[in-house]
Amino acid sequence: MIIEITGEYIELNKLLKLADIAPTGGIAGEMILEGEILVDSIVEMRKKRKIYPGMTVQHDDNVITISKKAS
Repeated sequence: MIIEITGEYIELNKLLKLADIAPTGGIAGEMILEGEILVDSIVEMRKKRKIYPGMTVQHDDNVITISKKAS
C-alpha cells in the first residue's frame, strides 16, 4: 500500500490510523509499544516517530510505503 502525504512527514501513530491498521490512536499506540510495528525493517517503539517519504512501515502482512503527494 502506498500512502501519499502532503507535509514533510507523518507521525507513526497517525499513519497507522490513516492506513486503517489501527481503529484509534490509542490502539495504534499500544501496537507500537508492544513492538508490533516495523519501520524500515526495524522494530519501532516511539509513537510519534516521524515517517518521511521513502520509508516503509510494516505490521504483519501490511506494508505501507510513504510518498510525497505532488502539489
